[in-house]
Amino acid sequence: MLEEVEGVVSRPYFRKYFPVEEAVEILAIVKRNGTLVKVKPPYDRICRDPKDDYLLALAKKGKADFLITGDEDLLVLKKHGKTRILKPAAFRKEFL
Repeated sequence: MLEEVEGVVSRPYFRKYFPVEEAVEILAIVKRNGTLVKVKPPYDRICRDPKDDYLLALAKKGKADFLITGDEDLLVLKKHGKTRILKPAAFRKEFL
């Protein structure tokens, strides 16, 4: 997942959410403060798109405070356990 995040923040469309400098800072914070967790299928069926259920499993096992995404299938949930599900712009506005 961390590799996926690194790939996503390097994409040009991501710039509309975060300038490169902020994206690099966010990744550094995640690497410094995050906890690596592993989950294996089968995942609980929660999301309307079953391909996203692994993200919810990761968030739950890792006791994540936030899941930052632009995926509407996840955003409609608003929350999963204690994990708030936010768009990048909403996270940025609230915390940066």
